[in-house]
Amino acid sequence: MGISSDRFVEPVDEEFICSICRDVLDNPVTLRLCDHHFCRDCITQYVNTTKICPVCRGHLCISDIHSVSRPFNNLLIKQKLHCRYHSRGCEFISTVEGIPSHEKHECEYTPTWCPNEGCPHYTNGKNGDESIAISQKDFFVHTLQCEWKLVLCLLGCGARVKENQIASHKETCDAIIEKCHACGTQVKRKDLSTHEAEECLLCQAKCDVFGCDFAAIRGDSTTWEQHEKDASILHTRLINKQLKATKHELKVATDELKTTNKKLKLAEDELKSVWKVALDVTEVTSMVWVVDNIAENRAANATITSDDMKFAHPFVTRRYTFRLKMRFSSEGMSLGFILRRGNEDEVDFLNWPFEDLIQLQVMNHTSQEHEEKIIGESDEHVDYFSDHSPPDANNEDGCWELFLSNDQIADREFLIYDKIVVVVTLLDN
Repeated sequence: MGISSDRFVEPVDEEFICSICRDVLDNPVTLRLCDHHFCRDCITQYVNTTKICPVCRGHLCISDIHSVSRPFNNLLIKQKLHCRYHSRGCEFISTVEGIPSHEKHECEYTPTWCPNEGCPHYTNGKNGDESIAISQKDFFVHTLQCEWKLVLCLLGCGARVKENQIASHKETCDAIIEKCHACGTQVKRKDLSTHEAEECLLCQAKCDVFGCDFAAIRGDSTTWEQHEKDASILHTRLINKQLKATKHELKVATDELKTTNKKLKLAEDELKSVWKVALDVTEVTSMVWVVDNIAENRAANATITSDDMKFAHPFVTRRYTFRLKMRFSSEGMSLGFILRRGNEDEVDFLNWPFEDLIQLQVMNHTSQEHEEKIIGESDEHVDYFSDHSPPDANNEDGCWELFLSNDQIADREFLIYDKIVVVVTLLDN
């Protein structure tokens, strides 16, 4: 990882040689205890695997590595050497200190590679093989002369081809002008087949009627008129045959469509049945609803007679869809629920009447004295649903309220961080 000694104009003293790579020191460092010199990269890698100085076998750790003294470094950077591209023809000589700037910004022999794929000097990687590289000073001329560069077809087809493949491209170029074998009209190669099949009046053409094998010169109107007279019965028979075949294909397609629709209907019914069974056997027994902005809602309803409602997301149980509601008024807060039917949650087969018991709880954050009410245990609830028919799709019915006054909310500390926590639980009958 040092600088090759072969590049130096004069032999380099041994003190400037790295004991690890045996090249001239590059970015030199010294060891604090024994004062031996190494390339920074060499000794850094070495100390990661061995904790012994490679020269005197003394103890070594990473903290022992330091930069060399200024006098030592000044002697090293004044050593003269050739440009690293000397083997490519560069004759520039400078000091260790000055050579990097030349190699990076000035050297005309810096290796570069041709951008044209296929060229012997081409590479598709950033670090190509320098043995096939072009010197920077020759790059411009090479790119102009490279036979692998892409050029635009001058015949007008618009294709871009390698310069050394132009001759073979002409054999297939669509812009080449060719003559129609029948009428001699000159057309582009890409249009010749269309001309002969559809336009040329001297080319053979087949009868347009499907199944008729008659053919004649396209421009021979007399022959075509005579054919239409002679083959009118044949044409009628062929057209009817084709019409029957088309009707048959249409019928087959229609029958397949009906079969597919039946399968889809069966799949839909099966899916609905599975979903209903899933609702019947799956018990979603509880839901937590966190209501925020309580203070804002109470203040907004303190001086008005109309009520402000808050609604929770739908709560789907095994047979019903519930939705909690909270109503604020000037006197306090009312909590209840709504039993929903219809397709709001794609559930259109909810049973009726309402049979389950529901426990509503407003959670007390300082004790276990939660405010609660069980819905559905009294006769009035059963009678209510027995006397009312199921509501229409997307409608709602059934609501009992658990009321908390403003004093209750404040005294019993149902309110925390301006939120009230409500728990709804389905109970076994």
